[in-house]
Amino acid sequence: MLKLDLHVHSSYSNRHGHLECFNNVEVIRQATKKTGINALSITDHDTLSYNKLKPKLKSLFLLPGVEISTKQGHLLAYGIKEPIKPKLDVFEAVARVREQNGLVIVPHPFSFKGLAFRTAKLKPDAVEIFNSINFSTLDKLSEYYVKNNNLKACSGSDSHFPLTIGATYVEVNCEPKVDEVIEHLRKGRFKIKIIRRAGLIDKLRWAGFALFGAKKLFLREDSLLINHEK
Repeated sequence: MLKLDLHVHSSYSNRHGHLECFNNVEVIRQATKKTGINALSITDHDTLSYNKLKPKLKSLFLLPGVEISTKQGHLLAYGIKEPIKPKLDVFEAVARVREQNGLVIVPHPFSFKGLAFRTAKLKPDAVEIFNSINFSTLDKLSEYYVKNNNLKACSGSDSHFPLTIGATYVEVNCEPKVDEVIEHLRKGRFKIKIIRRAGLIDKLRWAGFALFGAKKLFLREDSLLINHEK
């Protein structure tokens, strides 16, 4: 059984000198070991990090993924090999993902840089109804929208810092092979598991790092890793 967090960022999202993610390779190793997550998709912004990270994270199944910055908002793509240019019209971005037989998921549709009411028109394979760093009211709106438009629901931690890796995941009962996982996700053959939502202190620490590069706010990396067992 794969416990797959579909939406995780790594330090490769820290591009153009802008710091936004504290999840380096060692942090990811520690967090997944502690939480029992055995599969991830590293969905860095406009960067296919899969080939760089796969040799460094051999204990995990990695699903190739990327978070594309379209003109209208963010879009998640999985199973693609060729990068998609940022700042394209979202419908063109979706078409380019489909050309590679990729999977399309709309993240946090009603939060910052969400695609909002355009979502259903894109005919995505799934839509996030739980995002661990989102506000609960916005996730509830996403869930309502998904139900009323007969769309498939999924979840993703959208982790930018250690505490949230594995905060939610999907259980996929298949072999750890990219094509099989993509097919199961496309057909909705998975179960959403929600563990926790990031708290205010979590978000303030992340904001401090993102805005000021204030690594001291995190103290030791492993001191912030939580045990998800209940």
